[in-house]
Amino acid sequence: MIFLDFFSPDGVPVGVFSLTHLLVLIVCLFLIILCLFLIRNLNDNQINFMIKIIALTVLILEIIKIIWNLRNGRKNLNTFVPLYFCSLFIYSSLLGVFGKGIVREAGYGFMFHGGLIGGLSFLVYPITSLKYFPMWHFISFHSMLYHSLMVFVSLVLLFRNYRINKVGIRGFFVITFGFSLLAYLVNQIDGSSNLMFLEKPVASLNLLWYVYDLSPKVYPFIFSILQNFGCFLVSFFIYKLFSKKKITIHNL
Repeated sequence: MIFLDFFSPDGVPVGVFSLTHLLVLIVCLFLIILCLFLIRNLNDNQINFMIKIIALTVLILEIIKIIWNLRNGRKNLNTFVPLYFCSLFIYSSLLGVFGKGIVREAGYGFMFHGGLIGGLSFLVYPITSLKYFPMWHFISFHSMLYHSLMVFVSLVLLFRNYRINKVGIRGFFVITFGFSLLAYLVNQIDGSSNLMFLEKPVASLNLLWYVYDLSPKVYPFIFSILQNFGCFLVSFFIYKLFSKKKITIHNL
């Protein structure tokens, strides 16, 4: 029965900013810090192997999520197509650990610049999962674990002296704007999807709704720029802050 509940088609939602959500958020942040402490003595090869395992794990979990959605009749593209900003962690992690040269740098560029802000934003505001599902549910479990791993990998790179370079930065923007363009085109063709949230803002983000109301046609481009450059600038600021202090994971 417990197993069936975990994969049930519905249930009583947790609710965003509910007590359960806040407790789960605290647990996720605690586990991220704990894992950073536990891996402090791993060498670079072991870190790379760990990220490879994470990359394969999130890929497998995403496949299970797609199967669950389709089997439960959730066939709108919004529900099962992994084409959102945070979905790019799947592709970039695979590029980073299995690619070489500029492909590898692009993958690591997104894992660092997109992982921290993208992951934290969702953990704080899990609008696509906890709003609709119980905490004891695959979708809720998947979303909180997935975005915790995004934050974790980004912090691992930060504390392991990840070096920002032009190739990684260009790669980050190629990935983010490339997939944004793809999402925009799919939205236009499908007519009912909101991939990358480029068709309209989510929930009560009033500022974005103001932009949308001014011009629905211009909104996708403005939001894409804000989303992609916003994550980059905040992560770049954090990088500069920590690099000045010369903090490494071994000092945690």
